[in-house]
Order: sequence, then C-alpha cells, then structure tokens
Amino acid sequence: MSLDLSKEKWFVDFCEPIVHALYGRDPQLMTQRLDEAWEAHAAGQYTEQESVTFFYQLTYLEYQVRLMQREDGWAMKHLPGILERLEQESSFDHAEMLRRRLYLQLRITMDRLDFLPLDQTTMDRLVSLIPLENQTSELWNKITSWAYKRGNEHYLVKSYDFAINNARGLHANWNWVRAYALMRVVQGLFNREDLLWVMDNAEIESHIKYVKMDIWKAASQLGIADEEMEEMFELRSQQITECSGERLTDLLNRHFRNPRFGADSPLNAVGA
Repeated sequence: MSLDLSKEKWFVDFCEPIVHALYGRDPQLMTQRLDEAWEAHAAGQYTEQESVTFFYQLTYLEYQVRLMQREDGWAMKHLPGILERLEQESSFDHAEMLRRRLYLQLRITMDRLDFLPLDQTTMDRLVSLIPLENQTSELWNKITSWAYKRGNEHYLVKSYDFAINNARGLHANWNWVRAYALMRVVQGLFNREDLLWVMDNAEIESHIKYVKMDIWKAASQLGIADEEMEEMFELRSQQITECSGERLTDLLNRHFRNPRFGADSPLNAVGA
C-alpha cells in the first residue's frame, strides 16, 4: 500500500511549510521551519510509526535545506550524518518504504555531486527494493538525471514509462516532458520540434534551469539551438520569469493541504 504523506497531519503541519520555504528560496525561513519541525518531532506527540516516518522525511528535508543554502563546506559537514540517518532501517513497513525511497534519492544527489558514486548494479538493487506503488515522480525525476549523466538509455526509457503511466504530484507533466526529451537526446532522435515542445511545456524558472542544464548543450551540438531558437528561448524564459511567482504559488496551492498556503490565505505568496 502506498503511503500518501499529504494525508499525514505531521506532514501537513510541519513538512509542507519547509517545502514552501524551499520553493521561496528564503534561507532564514528554511532554517526556522526546519527547526520548528524538529522541535515538534522531539515533543513526542506522535505514535512510534508516525515518529519514525516523520524522522525520515525531516532528515531528507534537512538535506534539501542544506543543499539550497550551499554554505561553505556544507556537503562534507552535513551529508555523511544525513546519509547515516537514512541508512537506519525501520520495522514499520510504510516508514521503511519511505526510507528506501529517500535513501535512493539522496544517493543519486550524492553521485551528482561526486560525493559518493552510484553505479548501475547498486541502482538496480536499490530500485528493486521499492515496490512500484511506493515509487514517485520525485524519485524517477532524480533517476532521469542519473541516467542522462551516464547516457543510460535503459533507465531513461524506464523513467519515461513511469512518467506516462504512474506520474502524480508536483511537476508530473514536466517530469514526463523532461524524461521524453532526454531519452530522445540519448537515442540521437532529438529535433527542433522536440525543443520547441519542451520550451512550451516549461512552467516555472526551475524548468528553464533544467533546459539550460540538460538540453541546451545537446541541442547546440545537434545544430538545433541556432540564433533564431536562442531568441525564442530567451523570450520564453522572460515570459516564465515575469509570472513565475504566480505560477508557482498556484502550483503549490493545488497540492498543499496546509491552510496557510490556501488561495485565500494572506501567506499564499511564495516565501511568506
């Protein structure tokens, strides 16, 4: 059975505010909300299973906060301890499934940072430990990055298949657009129409960042990103940047349950 964290009160009350601060890119607010969440966890008001699940999720959110803040030496200072916490197995099935997913997501990021390599044999094993119903769009978006870095067509096809048949939650549409585009790049099939389609489906600034980071170099090498395309991309980037706050707020409000972030809330501005 899949664990829907959005239905858990501890997640709505304390994790959603951290995610909201992360999207708002407010370092001070991230720290404040992370501290509030750890204090709530330490208060011991949850069942043992809830407490363990909360612990795993908070540990992962702590990594995301450190990653976003990018303080000098943050990786060496924080990542080993965070990894060690996510290596602690749980006897509760739901908590354990969450731990396995978050552990793999962290390993993929550590590989991307050249902090701890993740080879395909290890990837195969870690993915096999997570039943399909416990896999998420967030996980497969990270697997997409891992596979693209290696030119691994097998996992890019699997990422695209998941995005088509099982995607849900934040960025579900963008994840399958990105998986399809990167799969086409590795297959040598990416073309001008694909690039235009990707640009049209980008909604927020982070999507533009992905295009610049993942796709633009390949498009340039293929002769697709010519001067005309660069002008179109610049215009599209400007359009997204100008209304990114509104788009992002709407995106978060559609998925968040915390009343602080509802459409009628005075805190509905990103970073509030």
